[in-house]
Amino acid sequence: MAAAVTHFALALVLLLTIIGMDDAAIRAWHLSFLPTNMTSEGKQRLLQSYYTDLNRFFALLTEEEAKVVAGKPNVIGIIANGYKYLQEDDEGALE
Repeated sequence: MAAAVTHFALALVLLLTIIGMDDAAIRAWHLSFLPTNMTSEGKQRLLQSYYTDLNRFFALLTEEEAKVVAGKPNVIGIIANGYKYLQEDDEGALE
């Protein structure tokens, strides 16, 4: 039987901006959203952190992991290789 293949997508995670963080603090904060620092294949999960006009980072996530990250506080939404998850407000509308 062939080994199961895990499919990772390049995910853009959009976050609410928090003022007054240095680069190291921003990277650590971005890492805190991810399930682990490495994928099951041993690749770095966090690929790039940005904190300019929009606080965001790129990471390797499975579809299920993207759903979990999308539900975390301060996450505005996730866009990844054709699937997109946005946070819902209390009435179920997409924000």
